[in-house]
Order: sequence, then structure tokens, then C-alpha cells
Amino acid sequence: MVTELELAYLAGLLDGEGSLQFRYVKKCKRYYPRVVIKMNSGNWEELINQINLGNIYQNIGKYKEQTAWYLYKMSDICDFLIVLLPYLRVKRKKAEVMVNWIRKGDTSQLPLEW
Repeated sequence: MVTELELAYLAGLLDGEGSLQFRYVKKCKRYYPRVVIKMNSGNWEELINQINLGNIYQNIGKYKEQTAWYLYKMSDICDFLIVLLPYLRVKRKKAEVMVNWIRKGDTSQLPLEW
């Protein structure tokens, strides 16, 4: 079980080190959302493992080792963002737009607000 403090911490990670993205796949002519958090240090991987969503990758970058967490599954993205919405500050509007876009179900075009 993730505490409110941990949810606030995750929201801070997303606001500061993360991004909300749409990836276009030409073959399918569809957009796919994803949530990404990348960091060079910290013990946040344990918390990410607790929520049991997405995939963690260890990348050896040009100068430092980097840990990256990717969340691809639309239902997981929607659930994750809904839980974090009360704690998000910087990326709150984009998170709301992404959640509404996922709920709408039309993956052939990006949301107008993006």
C-alpha cells in the first residue's frame, strides 16, 4: 500500500524529472501515451516497484548511469494519473488532458489542448 506521502513524492518526481508523452506509430496510424521518469540517482526504484506498474530500465548514458521508468499501458496510465492528480502541480493540466484523451478512446489524433 502506498501512503499519501509516497504519492506526493511520486507526483513530485513526475513534475520534476518526468514527462507525459504521445508517441505516433506510422504503421498503425495511432498515438500511444506514455509516462516516463528518468533519474541519475536516488532510491525511488523501490517505490516504483511497490506500485507494480510499468518497466524499469538501467541505462548507461554518455556520462552517468541512469534509471528510467516507462508506463505504456493506457489503463495503467489513466489509473496512475488519476491517483496523482491531487498532488501534481506543474504537469496537472497535461495529466488531466491525457486522462480525458484515454477515456475518449480516439487514438487517431492528439488532443487539441496538447
